[in-house]
Amino acid sequence: LKGTINLGLKYTKSSNIFKVIAFCDADFANDTTDRKSLSGMVIKINHNLVHWQCKKQSVVALSTCEAEYISLSNCTTECLFITQLLFDILHLNVFPIEIKEDNQPTIKIASTFETKRSKHIDVRHHFVRDLVNKDKLRLTYVPSKEQIA
Repeated sequence: LKGTINLGLKYTKSSNIFKVIAFCDADFANDTTDRKSLSGMVIKINHNLVHWQCKKQSVVALSTCEAEYISLSNCTTECLFITQLLFDILHLNVFPIEIKEDNQPTIKIASTFETKRSKHIDVRHHFVRDLVNKDKLRLTYVPSKEQIA
């Protein structure tokens, strides 16, 4: 801690409008012992960092797209918790949540009906698609170089 005494998190009030913006990413089959992927996420309210996480996925993904979709599902769950907290404390409705994703097939799966290649993805992750269809979640593409998760 002594070497990082001048480092810290700075929070600023940017406006009275609250917006939840998140970045999520996955590292496909990263662990060579069990081939489970890593999920990473960064969640901000306006431009202020409120949550970050890097965690091994609980299941083995069969493709990069599936690993990204699992990561997206986990990130969406955390975003929903934060939006519920904002509603409970401040009575704010902050939908739609915006999640930045660098895998275009993942965005397509979340925005459309199943394809032959995505049938195997566990149903528990498809609540993301339901939120997109209800306009509570907006997925936007971000190039990998700009992906901060």
